[in-house]
Amino acid sequence: HLVPHLYLGYNLSYCLLDENEMLPPWHRDPAVQRYKLLMKSRRSGFFDVEEFQVILDHFMFLLDIPEASEVLDKALSQHPGSQELMLRKADLALINGQAEECLRIINQLQVLHPTDTDILRLKAEALASIGHTYRAIEIYESISRSDREMNPVSTQMRLAQLSAEVKGPLDAIPYWQAAIEIEQEFSLAYSELEECFENADLLEEGMRYFSSLTDESPYNFLAWSSLGSCFRLADRFTEAIDAFGFAMVIDVDSNANKVQMAFCFYQLDRYEESLVLYSELHTSDPEDPSHLCCMAECLEQLEHLDLAEQKYSACLALDPEYADARLGLAIIRDIQGEEVNAIRHIETAVGLEPENSEYWLVFARLLSKNKQDKRCRLAFERCTQLNPEDLEGNLLFLDHLLGHEEYDYVLEKVQNALQLIGNTPELYLRAIKALHETQRRDECSALIELMVDTHEGSLELLRDYNPFMFEDAEVLSLIKNL
Repeated sequence: HLVPHLYLGYNLSYCLLDENEMLPPWHRDPAVQRYKLLMKSRRSGFFDVEEFQVILDHFMFLLDIPEASEVLDKALSQHPGSQELMLRKADLALINGQAEECLRIINQLQVLHPTDTDILRLKAEALASIGHTYRAIEIYESISRSDREMNPVSTQMRLAQLSAEVKGPLDAIPYWQAAIEIEQEFSLAYSELEECFENADLLEEGMRYFSSLTDESPYNFLAWSSLGSCFRLADRFTEAIDAFGFAMVIDVDSNANKVQMAFCFYQLDRYEESLVLYSELHTSDPEDPSHLCCMAECLEQLEHLDLAEQKYSACLALDPEYADARLGLAIIRDIQGEEVNAIRHIETAVGLEPENSEYWLVFARLLSKNKQDKRCRLAFERCTQLNPEDLEGNLLFLDHLLGHEEYDYVLEKVQNALQLIGNTPELYLRAIKALHETQRRDECSALIELMVDTHEGSLELLRDYNPFMFEDAEVLSLIKNL
């Protein structure tokens, strides 16, 4: 319940909302009430600059821009020389998408107040809005060096955001770190830093940084949480659990950390511990369907299929369009041998999230088991279109094609997959089988030699994948000479 007080959307000068009415304190300010009464009776009245600013704040909070503009016109007619009101006029112009008008007003104000921080901030925002982001960064840099800087955390935040926009996440990192140095409990900086370290492929650096914060301040809840997130993103789940555990000791009611820890337990196949945490989360927030779905997944892994089905159904009762629950029911029905019902559930999931390649892969596999070959091929095609770098999806599709003797298409798909996924022996195995089945001996032998040269132990993979090839005298002769 925090809203911007001035310079809507990018200033950190926040004002707490009134707990009873969920509106800011100025909602009941006498100036606001008097102004409304005067407008209702179509009369005019005098207000000082401070009162006009309170009235402006009221209408800006309500996002009533036309009324705010009318208030500002009245205010400037009574106080034409007010710098504060001219600044608000520039701010309103920027909010209305009139950046050039905003800059015109700002340039006038700068003649008399060239180093005023509020004026410089608004100028930087106007420049950024029309694409002059580097100039905006320069202005914010000068503000950060000013002795008159009144809101250094806000300045570092904007520098980070603007730098990430035009330079990338790596350049944003120092600014978010500077914001934390100024205000250790600035939670946004921690979450943004996590994302920057991830996007810049610097998770190790992120771990070192957040670990240094916990060394300096062992009760820094945000640092422990961010440290855990970096470990989780790096698939170091055991260390992530330890970090989230420390965070939860500091704040036992942190559901966000509980979710993260439950996820890590699940990835480590510690399903019972994961289930306990998801159950606690469901107890604290029974209207959230995601917890029920996660509980069901844990129960499914523990082979308590009846209980898992109950949780998936409860999840769908809360949210009939929760696609993951449909996926879970499809898997359970498949395990129980109810292939038709399984297909029905996965069809619903695909309809709900048609861009989810995982759903299409499960759909294709179920269609294959049910001998619906044409639909199966279409599902595989869609899966690999959505996620062309998914090795499992490509391999299963290739096996499907091999089973239907579409050897030329297999070779085409393998060539494309090698470019996208990389030089993996599993792809070679499919191409070798296609070449062998079509009696393209020389190409088959050459590919076997290439696979053996580049992948140690790949001959055993070939034997497991296609043992019939080893009954071919020519293949055996080649292998002996490798």
